[in-house]
Amino acid sequence: MSTVLKRFSLVGVAVALLAATGCGTGPNQPGVAVIVGSESISLDTVQQRVNAMLKEKPNARQQLEQGKLDLTSRDIVTEELTRKLVRIAAEREGVSVGEDAIEKVIDRAGGVDTLVREPQVYHTRETVRDWVHDVLLRVELGKRFVNKLNIEIDFFYAKDRKEAEAAAKEIAADPAKMKEHLQAAPPDSSGQPTASSDVKLRASEQAAELLTTPVFGAQEGSVVAFGLQGANSNWVVAQVKKRGMVASAPDTDGTSKVTADFGLRMALFLTSDVPVTVSPRYGLWDPVAMRVIPTSERGTNGFILAPKPQNKS
Repeated sequence: MSTVLKRFSLVGVAVALLAATGCGTGPNQPGVAVIVGSESISLDTVQQRVNAMLKEKPNARQQLEQGKLDLTSRDIVTEELTRKLVRIAAEREGVSVGEDAIEKVIDRAGGVDTLVREPQVYHTRETVRDWVHDVLLRVELGKRFVNKLNIEIDFFYAKDRKEAEAAAKEIAADPAKMKEHLQAAPPDSSGQPTASSDVKLRASEQAAELLTTPVFGAQEGSVVAFGLQGANSNWVVAQVKKRGMVASAPDTDGTSKVTADFGLRMALFLTSDVPVTVSPRYGLWDPVAMRVIPTSERGTNGFILAPKPQNKS
């Protein structure tokens, strides 16, 4: 009985906390957490999912007790937001997922109860099937692109975020500046070049980690900058010169390396015309990280700068 009372008292605390952070107006209207195109996600939707998780998932209750409810809420907002973008992209591409595929994934995971117990799964028994459906949609979108997508880029390394941001903004304003940066890039400590031009990348031939970077999700003419993972703390600044869909050779089938993250990257490319607005109480939408982040982290993951509009004569 005490466990049950504690569980529901935690739900009450969650409601109070969400109400405290959810007063006032959303992005453009009261009670709204996110606006995606012409659709909105309400604060109530986010609150209901948090409350359901607190009842069913011990790790969610631990986060609340540790004062980390905002992390859970932000992850839920990310899921709700990306679900809408993925479904828009899937509709545009004519991609769908059948119930048999969903059930197969759930069975392979050990059933619904086993799946929802996973700490990384922000879902309950009621919503987990929708989540699996959306993950499979992402994978199918990735498969649609991986054997055809080809890009050509110029790139160079920058020593840190500040240098990368300044260079990216300069090149976005004047694409001819890329040549100057390529020429000025010094070799690394082993004498290897830190810049290259006219680099052709076939998606089917790249490592899965590279496929999820913003170079594969940017419009032609865009300038992107992002930090490298691991021991190398350099940043990459790249200009996407060309982007096209050309079938790869049969011996370079890349479908085995397609991940849900690559599919999401393709979904964001397909929906780049769809405006996204997040309530400041959750933070802001970061298309580089592909998630909602705290406002204080703006730009820490990188930048995608649209190509400069061409003057019409």
